[in-house]
Amino acid sequence: MDFFNSLSTVVSAMAQLIFLAGCGYFLVKKDILTPETLKILSRIVLILIFPSFVFHKLVSSFTFSQFPHWWIYPIFSFAIIGSAFLIALAFLRLNPEFGQKREFLSSITFSNAGYLPLVLIATLFDKEIASRLFIYLFLFLLGFNLLVWSFGVTLLAGDREEKNTFKNMFSPPVIAILLGLMVVFFKISSFIPSFLMKAFESLGSCTLPLALIVVGGNLALINMQSIFKNRQLQVIVFIKLILLPFLAIFILLFFDINPLIKFLLLLEAAMPTAVSLSVICRNFELKGVLANQAIFWTHLCSILTLPFFLVIFRAVARLH
Repeated sequence: MDFFNSLSTVVSAMAQLIFLAGCGYFLVKKDILTPETLKILSRIVLILIFPSFVFHKLVSSFTFSQFPHWWIYPIFSFAIIGSAFLIALAFLRLNPEFGQKREFLSSITFSNAGYLPLVLIATLFDKEIASRLFIYLFLFLLGFNLLVWSFGVTLLAGDREEKNTFKNMFSPPVIAILLGLMVVFFKISSFIPSFLMKAFESLGSCTLPLALIVVGGNLALINMQSIFKNRQLQVIVFIKLILLPFLAIFILLFFDINPLIKFLLLLEAAMPTAVSLSVICRNFELKGVLANQAIFWTHLCSILTLPFFLVIFRAVARLH
């Protein structure tokens, strides 16, 4: 795929993403969706819609013979999160005057690893390639969710952390991934009634629009203090959206692995700050000012940075 075709594809995908997120933003700003109803909708997506999508895709598309190295994807997520944390820690040591250190580290360490990659994959690729990338993504999210609801909670909440780390690690999407892997491993999918699988498929088909409406609605609730007045926020945006994806694309081009896997890793490295940090702040009654501002501004700025890095990578790697 040449540069201009790649540009057109990425811009089209981002336009769909922006429109759907914009719907959520508009609904909240017009008080059609209140913060409480948005919270309920977010929980429905997290507890029911997204797990249904994950479970159906794994059971219908995944086999251990086709993905013999499935275990490496959670390790990839550990590597990306660990690298981001070390880079954030290095910048913090160079800037000891920075306040809100926990939020600074968390905002750089954890990315929007699920919803946005899901949408971009669905819109950038045809159904066959997208289905394979979905499997890669779900396996990647297994490692991500284990870390964000354990290490992430500890990093952000600190002394306020409740003693339920084990429970936090096994969120509904993680449980759906583990159940899907078990069903495939023991080859018992034929025992699941067809009506139930169709129900999971129907619920899962709502994932993309509802997830983006939630993302847009969450952004509408965030304090939009100007990025130009906050150097700490500028550093977060620089590391998240420029330094990390630049390092990822530089390193990945030296490895002879499947271009689709490279694409997923670059995509994850280029993602904005995780919206789940706002959820953690809300659960532990933290102010979360810097974290919420980082969520808003990294998502907003990613409208420009994501197409740039994806276009360059797709052109160089010749992804179709």
